[in-house]
Amino acid sequence: MVYCVELNSHIVKNMFRNYIWKILLVIAVVVYVLIDADRVCDMNIFLSAATDILDQKNIYTTVYQTWLYYYYSPVFAVLLIPFTYLSEYWVNVFWLLLNVGLVFRVGQLLKGYFPESTVPAKWQRLILILSIVFVFRFIFDNLHFHQLTIFILWISLEGLYSIKKGNKIKGGLLLAIGINIKLLPLVLIPYLLYRGEFRSVISIVICSVVLLYLPVIFLGYEYNQLLLEGWWGNINPIEQRHILDFAHAGIPALITAMFHLDVLQQSPLFLNQLNEEEIGWIINTFRLGLVGFTFFFLRTRPFIRTSNLHQLWELGYLFLVIPLIFPHQQNYSLLMLWPAVIYLVYYFYQKQGTYRARDKRLLVVFALCFLAFNAGMYLGHFREFYNGIKLVTIANLLFIIPYSLCTPLELAERRNPSDIHSGN
Repeated sequence: MVYCVELNSHIVKNMFRNYIWKILLVIAVVVYVLIDADRVCDMNIFLSAATDILDQKNIYTTVYQTWLYYYYSPVFAVLLIPFTYLSEYWVNVFWLLLNVGLVFRVGQLLKGYFPESTVPAKWQRLILILSIVFVFRFIFDNLHFHQLTIFILWISLEGLYSIKKGNKIKGGLLLAIGINIKLLPLVLIPYLLYRGEFRSVISIVICSVVLLYLPVIFLGYEYNQLLLEGWWGNINPIEQRHILDFAHAGIPALITAMFHLDVLQQSPLFLNQLNEEEIGWIINTFRLGLVGFTFFFLRTRPFIRTSNLHQLWELGYLFLVIPLIFPHQQNYSLLMLWPAVIYLVYYFYQKQGTYRARDKRLLVVFALCFLAFNAGMYLGHFREFYNGIKLVTIANLLFIIPYSLCTPLELAERRNPSDIHSGN
């Protein structure tokens, strides 16, 4: 009887501790959101564009906040029109709280790729927490600047999850929304085709066309067409004006810093002045190389289903290269590395106790990438220097080395060779 009372007391204490930590976390998040919402960031641009649509203005030639442009789709601006009647502060509060919730949902979706039989629940939580620590700087930057990257990562993974569960229409719609708002999930279409998801791709295409012309109902055909042409002009990566890239992240920004002398500030990476055509050739060569390297991660014949872990490895690379190949990327875009990060954390967890010399070297590279990605947070005094040398882009490229060498095939062979291409 006494033993039962002590056991129940111990259980109650553990539950109380868990609830205390959860309550403190919720309070901290709410306090942060209420404070950080009182800032003028990108949501101000989105709401201003939505307001201008009501006045039939061309939101793609209008300058916002002195020097910024609206780069997202017409339908996104139309969807924001109801929020223009609310206080911008409370719209920011809602947006930040939504993004916090989406961070937790992304974590759950990524955990779903783990082979449950090989990872106890408590270790799944630890792997997830370690991956969050790795990308925390990018999570914070997205929240701090009221950005869209968390939403885009979530809707991409949610769409893929629906497709994997057999709901092709829902999955296609979610991915179409993501592509329509911001083109980044476009890289998933060739992957889905390679994996034989033809119905899903058809759903994406049909839903994308519908979303492009849905605003016609509210805006009229001519005005919507004007907006579509302006939007395409702003986002078309092969446009001449998009070759030079003075952003903080991505291959275009790295090559521009190396071969074009900025009139405002010379990058420490500057080597030699080249013309725009030559810079464009170098950028596109790197892009093609990274895209072609995708086949290294597919590793299997087209139109067959691979294991969940192999899918995570494949998708991790696709998300990893998004901030590298698209123009005008900022540091917060590197949140797209999260699937790749959680895969590597899982890989090193599975290899514990059997590390070879190569694994230890790869773990060191992984740790160096962590330090480089988070240097701006821990040593913020040198942030301008980090941006000048494109530190996060160099670390992003360096990250490919351990990621490409830590294969799921190796882990599968250690468990059971017959599981390599299973759906488990």
